[in-house]
Amino acid sequence: MERSLNALIGQADAFVARAGTDAYRVQAGLQDLPRPAELQAAAPWLSEPETFARLTEVLKRPSLDDDQKLVIQRVLELCAARVEAAQAVELDDALGQALARPLPFKDGTVRVSEAFGGLPDPDTQALAALERELTRALTEAQPLLARRVDVAIDTAAQLGFPSVRALKEAASGRPLEPWIGAAEGLLQDLEAPYADVMAYALKKNAPDVKPAQLGRGHLVSAIDAPWLWPHFRREDVLHAVTRTFEDLGLPPNARGAVTVDSEQRPGKRLGALALPITPPDSIRVVVQLRGGFQGFAEVLNAFGAAQAWALVNPAVPVLLQRLRDPATVRGVGALFELLLADEGWLKRALRLPSATAREAARLFALRTATRVRRVAARLPHGLELALRGPVAPLAEAMEDRLTAALRVRGHAERFLAGALPLLHEADVLRGFALAEGLRVALVERCNEDWWRNPAAGAFLRKVLEGGGRDTAEPLSERALGRKLSLPGLSAQLTRVLGA
Repeated sequence: MERSLNALIGQADAFVARAGTDAYRVQAGLQDLPRPAELQAAAPWLSEPETFARLTEVLKRPSLDDDQKLVIQRVLELCAARVEAAQAVELDDALGQALARPLPFKDGTVRVSEAFGGLPDPDTQALAALERELTRALTEAQPLLARRVDVAIDTAAQLGFPSVRALKEAASGRPLEPWIGAAEGLLQDLEAPYADVMAYALKKNAPDVKPAQLGRGHLVSAIDAPWLWPHFRREDVLHAVTRTFEDLGLPPNARGAVTVDSEQRPGKRLGALALPITPPDSIRVVVQLRGGFQGFAEVLNAFGAAQAWALVNPAVPVLLQRLRDPATVRGVGALFELLLADEGWLKRALRLPSATAREAARLFALRTATRVRRVAARLPHGLELALRGPVAPLAEAMEDRLTAALRVRGHAERFLAGALPLLHEADVLRGFALAEGLRVALVERCNEDWWRNPAAGAFLRKVLEGGGRDTAEPLSERALGRKLSLPGLSAQLTRVLGA
């Protein structure tokens, strides 16, 4: 029996490496998206409900030490995801094709998935046309997305849980309850400062559009502040980012563990991602450079996430290095992404004049506030969706909720597309909370300009060594001396928005 458990753990390790390699090759434009059936075949044991039941029983053994419990918990979470994926092989194949569908944009095309993530472009008319095409594509995909939600609900029942929420909490060991109330608190705390700066950005970006006519496309364009793009040039991105990490004493290549692919090639996906292959020894950062807030933010985030993957104590069990709490990696990435809301960093890294740096910091804080408000508003919707399924009244309720949170209409077609995977919103909020906790700790130890202090890099290295074993909550308490929470993030964003 023990040998078969060890074999299962070995299969989980091999599956993670395979999935990481495929993700890198797809992002880099070196292969097409793998068929879901191929991934299922790579880890057949992980797709069986019997495996989930057995791991659940193993986790209860009093003889397990702490590391063994953590390893089994992480494999259990992976197993729950693979059991669900096994029920949706053909459906996920169809969804993958729908999200890869090309949409016309200016003189070329972009994929539905890339358009959904938002494109930084100062051409508001072209963006409006793309928004219409995206709305049509997402509306056509709604039946597939609805069926995918039903699969998640059915999988929870098959595994013996009354709801998707109950399954997620049991499989991950991470309760959702603390983040439900915290999300509502964040919406309230940011309401006034968000409204003020958003009104300014919308007016600045589309002065001739009446408030009643403003929609989601106008918001997407406004929070990228295209009037500031001459200061955020594509050719400056890598220099500014790599210099920041070098100033911290954190080599961007993490002493050979991180490989950066910044070559421009046909088929390469837009954006920048840190993709773990076999961390902490092999991580790829794939970059398709672009300018503007989004171009800088995604590269800062990817280089930060790569450090989180690489700077783990090698004594930590291998699967804990590779099956991470998503909030720990998200948190480190967000810490560096949020340098764009730091006036001092903007003046040093991009040599912006003081007034320009202050406006840029405020507008990037607005961009971040928009994102966290969207996520916070969607969390209760996700809970209802996971409980009741994709019923029509939920689409209307989500449209009203997001309109209140973001102050523009036009979210109904994202009723399901933005909700998958179900209940991911809590991990996004946990990641931002960790980022703010890290920032405060760095400021306390190294002053406001921590981003150019090698002592800050040494502190981060020490914190991240435990990032494989710890989830975000114990990492924050152990290494930072504070509980993970969202009010600090709200306060910091409010401060910058009001500057």
